[in-house]
Amino acid sequence: MLTKQERGIVLFLIGASICGLVVLYHRSFTTPPVTPQVIGESLEESEIICVDVSGAVWKPGVYKLEKGARVEDVLVRAMLRPDADLDAINRAAFLKDGQKIVVSVKGSSASRSYQRKININKATGEELRTLPHIGEVRSSDIINYRNTHGPFTSVEELKNVPGIGEETFKRLKDLVVVK
Repeated sequence: MLTKQERGIVLFLIGASICGLVVLYHRSFTTPPVTPQVIGESLEESEIICVDVSGAVWKPGVYKLEKGARVEDVLVRAMLRPDADLDAINRAAFLKDGQKIVVSVKGSSASRSYQRKININKATGEELRTLPHIGEVRSSDIINYRNTHGPFTSVEELKNVPGIGEETFKRLKDLVVVK
């Protein structure tokens, strides 16, 4: 047999459970129905971009983002794997509609990602930005150095460009050529 105090506790727990169920039941009928919203109604077509992500991510696929999103935004949604090589990606770059992002695996040869070596004496800013760790500022620095000092005479001369240190040079030396 239960003591008077134990019976009180049991009755309290039963009453609290019933009250909880009543509240849940009531909420399910009083919550207004959710009206689906078509994306086209709230945002113009030009404000949405689609980007394809593959490689070292847990959720590869096509992602819809707002115009002006950056690579980092889509990488967060695609969930990077621990073996993703972030040094090969400019996470601050703006995304473009129809763009494909392939996240390489750490330890894989970065040079395999590039079909050809880039001639740093003739490369445009856009071509230079395809290199790892070369964004808009660094590509401008390379072009300014080339315009100021004349054509590069060797790949090692890249070390003279402001902002290109030993580590960055190690990543670039096998991907560029001087012609």
